[in-house]
Amino acid sequence: MKKFVLMFLIFVSAAAWADDKQDQRNVYDVFGEVLKPSASASIDEQVTARIKRHMANLLYPVDMSSFVRPERDAKFRELVIGLQKQMGEPATGILTSGQFNRLAEAARDIDDRLIGLTPGKLIGRPDDGEWLSAVGTGAMDGIANPINVTRIFCLRADSTCEMSSAEFDLKYGMLSFGSPAVYEIKTWRPSRVTAIREHPCGTASMTIDVDTKAVTIASVPHLDLPFCTKEPPSIWKLVDGFPVAWKIHQDKVNKARALVYEPARRLIPPVQSYVPFAETPPAASDTSARGDFKQEGQQLSEAAQHRPEPSGVGEFDPDQYLKDTAPTGAAPAVAPERGLLSPEGFRAIMEGVLREAGRQMSRAGYLVELALISMSVAGWFYGLVTSVRRRNWFMVTLEFFVPPIGIIHGWGALIWILVDGRWQGGGTQRASADRS
Repeated sequence: MKKFVLMFLIFVSAAAWADDKQDQRNVYDVFGEVLKPSASASIDEQVTARIKRHMANLLYPVDMSSFVRPERDAKFRELVIGLQKQMGEPATGILTSGQFNRLAEAARDIDDRLIGLTPGKLIGRPDDGEWLSAVGTGAMDGIANPINVTRIFCLRADSTCEMSSAEFDLKYGMLSFGSPAVYEIKTWRPSRVTAIREHPCGTASMTIDVDTKAVTIASVPHLDLPFCTKEPPSIWKLVDGFPVAWKIHQDKVNKARALVYEPARRLIPPVQSYVPFAETPPAASDTSARGDFKQEGQQLSEAAQHRPEPSGVGEFDPDQYLKDTAPTGAAPAVAPERGLLSPEGFRAIMEGVLREAGRQMSRAGYLVELALISMSVAGWFYGLVTSVRRRNWFMVTLEFFVPPIGIIHGWGALIWILVDGRWQGGGTQRASADRS
């Protein structure tokens, strides 16, 4: 066993030493082993183009008309030296592979886009208390790694809580959806549920508190089993994913900003910390604070139903919209100091948009349905009349008990009259005129 551990440590150390050595190599030499010259560009020109493209994204005034190595371009070499100084690296004028990777990462992250996680977390139960649901982002110490959207659904009749997570790995850009984790319910109270999950290397205890809108999972490892990793106990919490995503965005942009061309750094302001929206304490009769979705849904529906009708075409003002439509006693939908929508305001607007879309679709669908029914009844009735006039009682019986046949027959006869009967009528009139 000791021999195996020693061999493993030697292998890890050798791999780390090799990676460190690779990072210190000249970037032109590293790319020279993987790139091939083309008919229009040499390897040195291709590597210089990559370096200059990344430096230009960080506002370095590089000359994009020349793609020679820094040794042959004094101005380009001075800019590379300035970049290395900002990195805290030796100013050699030639980038190493590791420095190039840092440059490429900063050039990408300076334009980082915020991960669009829905603001807020939802914890609720129905009036009968037979199930419990929670949706948010799972995090430890305020950090979600990987970023995720987690849903927990507890069913009292089955005595189980099922937790599912969709995770996005920021480093590798991979989206994954793992198998649900099933917890066994131990206690079920109107405002509190506890459940437990046993696995070979530890025990996880879940607690859901509806009153405080808190979901925690305490994991305790089994340290007596040799094949389990020696990890300390941990606390997992369900949190609002928007501040977590904002912190990731802030860290990436501000870290990249440190490598922006220093004279032009003022043109890219740093990303400020997320400021939570101020929330008004709920009224005593507001049951949404206890995790009941019914009252909250009624408030949002009222907000959508009583919204003002638009007086003309113009820009949509969300601030004024929310002031006009907010229910009495509801939390402010707009943060005055930032002019941004709060989660409540966002949900109110989406509720109104969806309700209006549903209303318009229902109205159009009703008119289309009414027209189709009217046309079908007219065709069916004319089909019956046609069969009666021809004394075809078999068709009368068939069309009466199988209306689709009558509809087809009736509309076929009407189309025939419109197309062929009019021509025959015209021909009869001309024949009468000839006789006279």
